[in-house]
Amino acid sequence: AVAEKQMGEAAPEVLCIPEKHALAKTGDAFAPRYRTILLSQQTFFKRDPSFWAVGAHELGHAILHRRYPWFVMPVMLFRKLSTQVVAYAFTIMMVNMFFASQAVLNVALGLYWLGFALSTFVCVDEFLASVIAVRVLKADGRLRPDHWFGVYGALFTAFLTYLGAAIGSLTVVLLYGDVAARL
Repeated sequence: AVAEKQMGEAAPEVLCIPEKHALAKTGDAFAPRYRTILLSQQTFFKRDPSFWAVGAHELGHAILHRRYPWFVMPVMLFRKLSTQVVAYAFTIMMVNMFFASQAVLNVALGLYWLGFALSTFVCVDEFLASVIAVRVLKADGRLRPDHWFGVYGALFTAFLTYLGAAIGSLTVVLLYGDVAARL
């Protein structure tokens, strides 16, 4: 109902994914190709503001996708690339433990820098989806003042996972970049 109120006919379909279904492993997500918000059974049925925040956050992604495709489409690519780039960088660094090559270390550090840069766009996307989620929940008007702690807590905690990934890549570059400079 909230999705239709926010997006009209362009509202995504909201599906509850059974626990044993293969899609349940993805967790709560917006699937833009299918214009569908996928929610776990817990998120879909739980009468708790923190879970409503998760659903509203996924609606935020759908709203962003509809209103700003010029931003969201590259971010979808950056999201996939950042994970792969960091995985390659990690693998290269581990293999380089046997060779101790400065050139190979520089390649790995360059990939970590790229992973950091790409993940900053993902952080912006996640932040904007959360801002929209808060606006949607406020506009809906059903939350009491004591509900907002759970809403902000859920959204902030989820955002920290993406921020942590970005900071992790940056930390590797700063630590090993310093070591590489001393070699």
